Amino acid sequence: MSKIFVILSVLGMALATTACGGGDSHPAVASCEAVCAAQDALACDGAMVDLATCNQICAAYDSVNTECADAADALYTCQGAAAWECGTMGAVTTDAAACSDESAAFNTACAAE
Repeated sequence: MSKIFVILSVLGMALATTACGGGDSHPAVASCEAVCAAQDALACDGAMVDLATCNQICAAYDSVNTECADAADALYTCQGAAAWECGTMGAVTTDAAACSDESAAFNTACAAE
């Protein structure tokens, strides 16, 4: 449940960032977009967000604090190197524990965002 809250919070920031403009992108934006593309390429049933919405979430990493953006980049870089398959709620990594340390760090760093 906390991941959904973090994602929704980051999406809200993405919308604000889009409205206000932005500068150079944090590396988390690109690593996040790569994960979005990998998930979209599988075309799984039951995906929680479409590619456009996923990329809007990614854009928000330009407006979060550096600790959160760095943790997001580490998580998405790890997930980008993982194998993906279709699960009941869209694309999932084949090894759920593969990025567990990065996921925990992301949840901690971005919980207040």
